[in-house]
Amino acid sequence: MLIVVAVNIAAAVASTGFGVVGLVRPSALIAGEQPTPGMSLYAYFYGVRAIPLGVMTVVALAVGDQRVSVAALIVSGVVQAADSALGVRRRVAGMALSAGILAIVHLLSAAWLLGR
Repeated sequence: MLIVVAVNIAAAVASTGFGVVGLVRPSALIAGEQPTPGMSLYAYFYGVRAIPLGVMTVVALAVGDQRVSVAALIVSGVVQAADSALGVRRRVAGMALSAGILAIVHLLSAAWLLGR
């Protein structure tokens, strides 16, 4: 159980970190391109969503309530899956791969917790 919690907390912290970067310096999230106003807006949207979602996931896992943890992991996993799909659509391999891995981690962890 401790490994599942630690891996998911690390994933949520990483996502939160990217959210902070998106708010502070949106161009850092856009590899190899000069950011357009739309790209910068997306980075801001990502930041204002990723930060509270990541914090909520960390708190839910730290508190240890299984129902709350499962709900937080499912929501985080679905959001990461959507980010991965956006990465695939925009042909941004890093975004597609990293968000896809985080989606799998969160959703498999939620399924594991539900099966306990």
